Amino acid sequence: MVKTLVTGGNGFIAAHIIELLVERGDDVLVTVRSPQQGDKVVEKHQGKAVQYAVVEDITAEGAMDEVFSTNKDIDYVLHTASPFTFVFQDAEKDMLKPAVQGTLETLRSVKAHGSKVKRVVVLSSVVSLMNPGSDSQSSSDIYWQQGETDQTGRCRTSLTTPQTLAEKAAWDFVKDEKPAFDLVSLNPPLVFGPVAHHLSSLEKLNTSNQRVLALMQGKFRDAPLPPTGIYTWVDVRDIALAHIKALEVEAAGGERFAVIGGEFSHKIMADTIGATHPELQDKLPVDAVDDLGSNAFHYHGSKAADILGIKYHSFQDCVDDTVASLQKFRA
Repeated sequence: MVKTLVTGGNGFIAAHIIELLVERGDDVLVTVRSPQQGDKVVEKHQGKAVQYAVVEDITAEGAMDEVFSTNKDIDYVLHTASPFTFVFQDAEKDMLKPAVQGTLETLRSVKAHGSKVKRVVVLSSVVSLMNPGSDSQSSSDIYWQQGETDQTGRCRTSLTTPQTLAEKAAWDFVKDEKPAFDLVSLNPPLVFGPVAHHLSSLEKLNTSNQRVLALMQGKFRDAPLPPTGIYTWVDVRDIALAHIKALEVEAAGGERFAVIGGEFSHKIMADTIGATHPELQDKLPVDAVDDLGSNAFHYHGSKAADILGIKYHSFQDCVDDTVASLQKFRA
């Protein structure tokens, strides 16, 4: 039986990945920060080969050593434990360090103790592909977003910086350390879709789906829609499947994949919610302005479709299923 490790196993995307791993018959080990989180994951897959290991601080030196030294049979690693949020107190502590150090500690432990590991897949972000200085605002998978620095030479933290630096650190590690395993990075934009993990309350909802929730709750019924900002999206089920395919497709090794379902705007999202769930029509903005235009960076997920065989969900199906999922929480 193939054994696959999923870091950040209680997360939004990880939950869908775990479901697919269980379906294909893997022995699944997940890392979580507390026994309570691990119990919820195992409880959902009762009777299946799903176990957990507690790693309270993935940034600590040697944090992942015990996981690999006591699980010598791990074949693959899916590293999804990286923060993505617009709300944080300390940028370096809450965003940069968990992203970069968490990734490096995982790779170091794999090299030192994971002798059977064939491939590591790192969940990155489409922001690593953005080129703000380019005349052409289109991109596939080749650009490295450059972090800005202040007068002291320290990196200015933005939403783009943690994911970019973490992914770059991973590729540099493989280049410099030459481990026995190869690396794949998956770079999604905003990720929408139904909730599959334990969610104690809607306040804990993943960052991307909060946009859907806000429209469902009528927060912009009589107020201007905020700028969309990031105009690309992917269904959580598609990025989860991309993780599985990244393990199965030999040609994926050493590659970066923009995993993108298409473009959207808050206006398009509101209209789609109204079309798929007319019972919410009175919660939605009436004369919203569509800001999807020439200012948006345009990406495509054709490489993931061609090499990994991803067939993307439509935006309508994604929104429909997301709303239905959130309605279970009486949004």
